[in-house]
Amino acid sequence: MRTEQDYKALLANSTHIDYAVANYYGGIHVSHLNGKYFWAVENYSGFDWFEISEQLFNALIDWERTRPMRADEYDERSTINTPPCATP
Repeated sequence: MRTEQDYKALLANSTHIDYAVANYYGGIHVSHLNGKYFWAVENYSGFDWFEISEQLFNALIDWERTRPMRADEYDERSTINTPPCATP
């Protein structure tokens, strides 16, 4: 079971994936903690983090880094937070 400190660390290390992939409350975030990878979709109560494979984590990060920018957004890809063990 993760602690409140773990949840705070997951959110602090998270990367928001393409703003078009979202619901009313927010979008998909990916994160890492202690060598494991997670994703969450923001909802009315915050984030519910679920463990995912490193391969899926890297694919989502790669998509966010290389996707075409939309005219209505600013480029924040330089702030993508990946763990040292993730594929650059």
